[in-house]
Amino acid sequence: MSEEKEKNLNEEGKEPVKTDVIEDSYAVLRSKVIAYEEQIEEQKLLIDELSKKLSKANDILEERVKGELIAKIAPKTSIHPSVLAAQPLEELKKMDRILVTAKIPAFKSGTPIKSADKSPEAKLKNMFGDYMREIGVSK
Repeated sequence: MSEEKEKNLNEEGKEPVKTDVIEDSYAVLRSKVIAYEEQIEEQKLLIDELSKKLSKANDILEERVKGELIAKIAPKTSIHPSVLAAQPLEELKKMDRILVTAKIPAFKSGTPIKSADKSPEAKLKNMFGDYMREIGVSK
C-alpha cells in the first residue's frame, strides 16, 4: 500500500468518511438552526405584542364591569360613587353579593324606604294614582 492510502485508512482498516460531506451537512444544519432561531425571536415578539393587547383589553373589561357594579351598588348604599370607584373590582363584587342578599328595609305600611326620598308631591301623586287604580278609575 502506498503511504497516502495508509494515511486515509483509520485504525480499523476502513477508509474514513470524507470531511467535505460532513462539513456540508454541518453547514446545512447550522443554517437551519439560525433560521429557527430567527423564527423563535419573531414569535417571541408576537407573543409580547399580543400580551400587551390582552392586558389592555382586560383593563378595559375590568373598568366596564367596575362601572356596572358601581351603577348597581351606588343607589342601594350611601357610599359616594367616587369612593366606590377607588375600590378594587373584587371588593365591589363582594359588596354587590351582600346587597343582593340583603333586604331593603320597609315601613310598616310595606312601602320601601326609597320612596321616603321622593318629594311630598311625588308621594301624594303616587298614592293618588294607586288609589285610583284600586277603585278602577285608571290603569
